[in-house]
Amino acid sequence: MKKIVIQFILIFTILFVLFKYNYEIKVNLYNTLINIMRNILPSMFPILFITNYINENINIKNKVIKFISLSLSFSPSNILLSLNNKEIIFSSNINTLFSFIMLKQMFNKYTALKIIMVNLIINYIFLFKSIIIENKKITNKDISYLIKKTTEGMINICGTIVFFNIIISIFNIFFKSKIIVFAEICNGFNIIKKFKKHKLFYATLLNSFGGLSIYFQMKSINNNFKYKIILYKFIISLLITCITLLII
Repeated sequence: MKKIVIQFILIFTILFVLFKYNYEIKVNLYNTLINIMRNILPSMFPILFITNYINENINIKNKVIKFISLSLSFSPSNILLSLNNKEIIFSSNINTLFSFIMLKQMFNKYTALKIIMVNLIINYIFLFKSIIIENKKITNKDISYLIKKTTEGMINICGTIVFFNIIISIFNIFFKSKIIVFAEICNGFNIIKKFKKHKLFYATLLNSFGGLSIYFQMKSINNNFKYKIILYKFIISLLITCITLLII
């Protein structure tokens, strides 16, 4: 009974906020959908399709080839090729083109490149050491199946992004905390742009960590994802951020 009452109060509160602050949430949701159509779908769909193809049709038996595949899959597609937690953690990197575009809006291009390169180099060193090769059954799925699976994956990913942006909108109405930048990467970078202090620290950490939304996207396309990975990745991202700041 207590659980039902709590759920009812929570649902009622969310609905009340959605109706009371309808305009603010609607504007944020509109901007999120535009961003999905302009940036996320065009860049992520091909990567997710290729990753699905490799996962279903190719039995990777070479460590170097698997390393290259994981390195180019980026988050959240990397979850489909990873066989252990370490592989997931060190291959969970943001698309470098996206990172460069967002970081260049805050810093000069050389600083943006340094932030990206230090993060990738450290992750890739540990990724190569973490890779395991395992024989798997090849299903040889055709193009129509792969398109269907990729589309379903994109729907899950985009749904997760929308959900997180609604939560961020509600959070921003009642609280003004910098921690919200780590919820979703697109919004996070846009919020960091407005910071007057510690902009480099937050931007570097977010670029390495990727945001909570990324990890829930991984969960939406692969149920084997373990939530403890988020904590490990955040700690590693903090260390990478400290190293990056020392170098820069």
